[in-house]
Amino acid sequence: MPFYFKNQCTQCSFSITCGEPGVTYVISDSGDRVVCPHVGENSFIAQSLHISEKQAWNARYYATSWWWRLFGGWRHSKVAKLIATRTGKLSHCVCSDMHEFKLDYEKDRRICPVCSGREIKRVVDLEGEACPCCRKGHIEKIFSGSIT
Repeated sequence: MPFYFKNQCTQCSFSITCGEPGVTYVISDSGDRVVCPHVGENSFIAQSLHISEKQAWNARYYATSWWWRLFGGWRHSKVAKLIATRTGKLSHCVCSDMHEFKLDYEKDRRICPVCSGREIKRVVDLEGEACPCCRKGHIEKIFSGSIT
């Protein structure tokens, strides 16, 4: 279940809202990133990658588990590799010039698409940091709700 937070400065009016843990996407057969609808990410991924929902679920949720790797994960390795290469999470990000955008923090080059700046931070990582806008206050995270 995704959670939404408002991240705001204690000194200025800067605030930005984002979801955690990010937005799931799948790369279509044509190479485009398509955001998966919530609820139903696994069904959408399975349909997009032409695999069963059970294969998608097993590969997504057990691939990082030591138990899954020890007890049969090898049977799903092709599917796990397919999902690892064709899915990801888009994170809400901000650059030092205050441009907001989304990127896959694990797979994409960390460059702002607006100004080509290289000082990129995920919004979820701003909590407790100096405000990128005024540099005087710090960022506080305030729970805004969840989507079920």
